[in-house]
Amino acid sequence: MAATAGSDIGKDFHWLAAIDDRGGPLVSRRVDNDPESIEQAIGELLTIQADHDGLTVGVDLMGGIAGLLTAMLLAAGLRCVHMPGLAVNRARRGTREGENKSDPRDAKVIAEQVMLRDDSRAIAVSEEATVDLRLLVSHRTVLAKEITARISFVVVSGEFLRAKRGGPDPSRASFSLGSVLAMWAWCSAIASETWPR
Repeated sequence: MAATAGSDIGKDFHWLAAIDDRGGPLVSRRVDNDPESIEQAIGELLTIQADHDGLTVGVDLMGGIAGLLTAMLLAAGLRCVHMPGLAVNRARRGTREGENKSDPRDAKVIAEQVMLRDDSRAIAVSEEATVDLRLLVSHRTVLAKEITARISFVVVSGEFLRAKRGGPDPSRASFSLGSVLAMWAWCSAIASETWPR
């Protein structure tokens, strides 16, 4: 009979738990939110799928920080369903640990809910372009954060140097629109060089 897996989605990492048809644990591990770690986890899930005549993976979030994981799971041909966080929270209250939240426990609860419920909403991709788009959007988000960090660093370090040389008081720092736009153009040029084609 088919196994089930649950992934408790997090910003920097996800927790993956897989159980067999009787609820016995097959895997429970941390998966960093990067392509290499997710690819390793997918390899484990594909092995479980082959050993147990099928596998359904439940995720508690869709889009956003779950975009990369979901896109890679679907691209690998794994069946994915959405298990809303509210259902996970209510199911967790019935466990021994009750209200205490932890990523491993939530991932196991998601896997158990996928096993018990047949009304979960399937996550599907209509075409290959949708998967590519999700991956690009996830990559764009990372680049936008890097650009913002670079702008902040340059602006703050520039004001620090100006204050050290006897320039304006850094507590009353004001930036011209032109200097901010020039910095944005510079960071955008750097981002366009690293953008996948």
